Amino acid sequence: MKTRIIFILMLALAGVHTQGQWQQLHPRPTGMSYLTVCALEGNKIITGAGPGIYLGEMHGSVWSKTLNTSYEIFDMSFANSLNGIAAAAESRVFYTSDGGAQWTEVFLNGYADIKGVSLLPSGVGFAVGENGIYKTTDFGQNWAIMETSISEYELYSVFALDEDHISVVGDQDVVFLTD
Repeated sequence: MKTRIIFILMLALAGVHTQGQWQQLHPRPTGMSYLTVCALEGNKIITGAGPGIYLGEMHGSVWSKTLNTSYEIFDMSFANSLNGIAAAAESRVFYTSDGGAQWTEVFLNGYADIKGVSLLPSGVGFAVGENGIYKTTDFGQNWAIMETSISEYELYSVFALDEDHISVVGDQDVVFLTD
């Protein structure tokens, strides 16, 4: 009984702690809209802001622009502390294998925006946008369009639990799950 009370008290205190005060980071890159953020190991965060990606510390005292591009960054996903992908405008996806310090651009196909990405620890990942769903098996270096019955929809976000269980959402009440 004593163990249960201590456990319940710990849960209650944990809930109070996570609902602390919000603080805006200073200094931070300014003059742009932030559309995505990921937490990395070692007290680091990475954010897509307008046409660039910034790597910083959780407390915001040091920021470095690690990608300068003319394409807006919509979403990012990391498989681990090193390998990540970023969704961008005009059929661009960027990938990193060094924790976001450097990025490589990959052109998928056409000029539709890629709005959402999801990357698994195995290196399998998915990207969605105006042209359907794309898949990678090598942490974002190469992509192939997936033949699906939902390619006609504009898709905004993707989440992969594993390679076989994927959820996508999009325009016009679109919510799809794989079997």
